[in-house]
Amino acid sequence: NETGNFLLKTSNAGQTWKVTKLNNIDNIFPTGIFFKTQNEGYITGYQTFIKTTDGGLTWNNVLNKPNQDYKDVKFRDPNFGVVTANINEYYITTNGGSSWQLFTNSEIENALNEIYFVYYKTYIKTANKLVDIDAEKSIAIPNPISKLLFLDDKKCIGIGSHFETGIFPYGDILLTNTNWNTFLQKSYQPASEAQEFNTIARVNNHKAMVIGSGIENAKIITISY
Repeated sequence: NETGNFLLKTSNAGQTWKVTKLNNIDNIFPTGIFFKTQNEGYITGYQTFIKTTDGGLTWNNVLNKPNQDYKDVKFRDPNFGVVTANINEYYITTNGGSSWQLFTNSEIENALNEIYFVYYKTYIKTANKLVDIDAEKSIAIPNPISKLLFLDDKKCIGIGSHFETGIFPYGDILLTNTNWNTFLQKSYQPASEAQEFNTIARVNNHKAMVIGSGIENAKIITISY
């Protein structure tokens, strides 16, 4: 068995996967990945922000700064992209990644720092809020949420977990129609159902899928809306 860093790529909707070893990249702890095109993609991680222009065969540093951790990377369109970094820092490109400008925002905490483009807004997520970096204000979100799926500018699904009694967390799915002013929360028992939900994706315009893990089995839940 080989050890190291690998990229898995599919071109047939996940039926088969091609594994590429990242021979020229060491000590990656990836936290984000985004491909603008079939060939141009980015990976963020622990002291890592790298780019490929050949579909993942080779990678080069984009911003190589000592002690700088990069959390997430996403592009809204071919030109506008955002990368989150240490504590309250993020970078923006308006020229497709040719150059990046540093910004700071005291609302952005050093936790998760995932990026969401919601219509005309750009949100950066921290542990318990969504920071609108254009309006420089934030929206409180429930603590269990680790990932979000926006259905429109008000409707959203959140997934995560929380602890009660015992050593295992309870899996959570949360729904809002009011951009988290109000919400519904469904929790799942860790022993028999799910102790954590870690993936959410849109299946079509009326259905989403959530994948989680329990003590014994994986849990897959579909949500119709």
